[in-house]
Amino acid sequence: MDRERFYREIYDIVRAIPPGRVATYGQIASLAGRPLCSRMVGQALHRAPASSRLPCHRVVNLSLIHISEPT
Repeated sequence: MDRERFYREIYDIVRAIPPGRVATYGQIASLAGRPLCSRMVGQALHRAPASSRLPCHRVVNLSLIHISEPT
């Protein structure tokens, strides 16, 4: 796997997350065609240049997503 190409794919996917929405590391890995590489997604975001201005705050760990039922 070409790491730089994978990172670029991750950055493109993260840029496409709309405001007010979140995605998990696993979802992003699946969208990039590498469903078992969620840790590499985190690594890619950690290594992203500050100038890229990625909305990394929209990427969360699955355990942080709480689903509430309507009352």
